[in-house]
Amino acid sequence: MKEKLDIGKIRKEMLAELEQVKGALRAEIILLQANVEFMIDEIFELLLENSVLRRRNLNQKLEILNDLDWLPLDFVDDVKKLAEIRGWLAHNKTINGEITENIQQKFKQMKIIQNSDKDVFPERSSIQMIFKTICELYIAYFTMVYYQLYDWKEKSSLKNPLKIDNYHFSKKGETINFELDTLP
Repeated sequence: MKEKLDIGKIRKEMLAELEQVKGALRAEIILLQANVEFMIDEIFELLLENSVLRRRNLNQKLEILNDLDWLPLDFVDDVKKLAEIRGWLAHNKTINGEITENIQQKFKQMKIIQNSDKDVFPERSSIQMIFKTICELYIAYFTMVYYQLYDWKEKSSLKNPLKIDNYHFSKKGETINFELDTLP
């Protein structure tokens, strides 16, 4: 099993990177979303003891986490909205009033904002501050999931302890049997 992540160190690195791009909306949001997706990938890598799902798209990963009850559906929807906002900013040359309005509309639809006290998202917050707060809350949630999963995985692995390399099939009468040639 991989060594446990040092989330404090990762958060410190993220904040240092944010400081370097301070005021650049596009860069800040891409960086924050990358950290959210990093935590999702780390959860999958820990869960499956394999990095194969890192190549899957975010929506697929979110749906799987929801199906496994590691992520509530409203979180899935909100993280998809964050990814959509990131996409708008990453794929548009200029950030105009229409994009800003679309972002604000997405924020209004997000359960994480609706379910937060008013002091979590003050009324006059900038898009950067709202996005940063949302990402920090989700990273905190994913950190909790990661640490719970890590503790569980230390006790129980999904990997098959019986490695099946040498086998053959035999037939006795009408019955076909699967037989191991050697046992570990």
